[in-house]
Amino acid sequence: MRVRLLGESWAIARLPELVALPDRCPHRAAPLSRGRVVDISIECPDHGWRFDHQGRVVVIPALGDGPVPSGCRSAPAAGVTEHLGLVWIAPEPPLAPLPDVPEWEAPGFTIVPLEPRRTTASAAATADNFLDVGHFPFLHAETFAADDPGIVPEYTSPIDGWRTSFVHEAPWDHPDGTVEHSIQRYEVTAPFSLRLRIELIPSGSIKTIVFFCQPEDLDSTRLYKVLVYNDLETDEEIASHADFETRVVDEDLAMLELLEEPWLALRPTAECHTRADRGGLAWRRLLRRLLDEAAT
Repeated sequence: MRVRLLGESWAIARLPELVALPDRCPHRAAPLSRGRVVDISIECPDHGWRFDHQGRVVVIPALGDGPVPSGCRSAPAAGVTEHLGLVWIAPEPPLAPLPDVPEWEAPGFTIVPLEPRRTTASAAATADNFLDVGHFPFLHAETFAADDPGIVPEYTSPIDGWRTSFVHEAPWDHPDGTVEHSIQRYEVTAPFSLRLRIELIPSGSIKTIVFFCQPEDLDSTRLYKVLVYNDLETDEEIASHADFETRVVDEDLAMLELLEEPWLALRPTAECHTRADRGGLAWRRLLRRLLDEAAT
């Protein structure tokens, strides 16, 4: 299959190991993703050249049994793996780790992936919005924060390697009108992997939301949102929570897609910040460090 990442197209296949090759045959530029898997290799749809998992050309039909010319190869991604139900590609050797979601395989939890979304908002702006705890009573007044006074208590967001985390406490309005106290634990793994674990008191319900942003192009982000809940028992409950969280995403994207600039300002003085923004600021520092290290 063909995917976009950071302005480039990749062909993904199982040979049976996962492989990601640039979606462009080095012979005449045909998209490899339009080809097929043959004898643990990717076959180009144009001239039938076959590539193994290391990008080496192993068959050129026009040459018969003749040797493959040296230098005929494709450059595979430095890393490709399956994790948390998704395929992850590292075009170059990765600096940051993959995210952790302890609830993913814990007993008693149900995994509910929402339908992936594509948005014109940037991956950075989308992730930044997820970490923003100050917009709840305004942007999400119709879903879960109707009676939230909007005051954000003091908190810190320490950085640990390529991750930062913080805790936010606030009222949680249920669709049926009841209100509980929520302890919301945020964690972000640079660059765009986010986890929010919400513990509701007194019910003991645990709602974990994982959020992955795939930066396809400057004006296109593929968004994956997965629910990992401990209190879903029936198909009706699963459908109800999925519908609710989809409406929350709709509220966020409706605002993000209004932004005139698709990028995120990483220079601290480029925008106004308050104590309520500490989580997002810590994550921006991680992004700046990631970009600096990737450039060296």
